[in-house]
Amino acid sequence: MMSLFTYGINKFAVYLAISCFSIGTLLFLIQVSLEIPAMVAIGFGFVILAVLTNSITLFLLVVNTIRRYKDFDEHIIALVLLLSNIPISFFLLHNTTL
Repeated sequence: MMSLFTYGINKFAVYLAISCFSIGTLLFLIQVSLEIPAMVAIGFGFVILAVLTNSITLFLLVVNTIRRYKDFDEHIIALVLLLSNIPISFFLLHNTTL
């Protein structure tokens, strides 16, 4: 899949999206199965860190899309993959706080 991307920022965004999804899901599963109270604080800390890094990466992706509009399809795929974590995060946060 990484051969699809020629720009380094797009590869980084996809790695970031996969990493945030994996770590967030792992933290959620640990919280649900073991019910450790400290996991909620760790999870919220991770969400804050993920929002910060994903926001910066999203800004860089948009700038890269505008500058290099010739490879628009590649940039849109990276943007969609990065933005797909938003509804997943809302779902996990909603189910954790219940």
